[in-house]
Amino acid sequence: MALFDFLRTTVVEKVAAVGTVAIGGKTYAITDMGVSTFVAAGAAGIGAGKKVTMDVSFKDAKEALAFRCEGTVSRVTGKDATLQYVNLPDARKQHIARILARRLINK
Repeated sequence: MALFDFLRTTVVEKVAAVGTVAIGGKTYAITDMGVSTFVAAGAAGIGAGKKVTMDVSFKDAKEALAFRCEGTVSRVTGKDATLQYVNLPDARKQHIARILARRLINK
């Protein structure tokens, strides 16, 4: 232990969860979202390219949205996985877009 080791710190950025996604009995926090994709924290173990059935829920100050859909893991970055919706109806995409717009405005 060196004299100035107490000055070393590890900075961890805390990201507020946008919602949650349940895949295969495990629940992951959604840390970023788009109209057709979202990032699930800690979901890298699912594997890139895998097709999944997922229960997604988003919540903001004005409304909550929960639905079940099909998706594909499009990318794995570190411990996080980017998932893309498959065959999502336009009405559902519009609902997600409203939540995303409010999130971006209030950010």
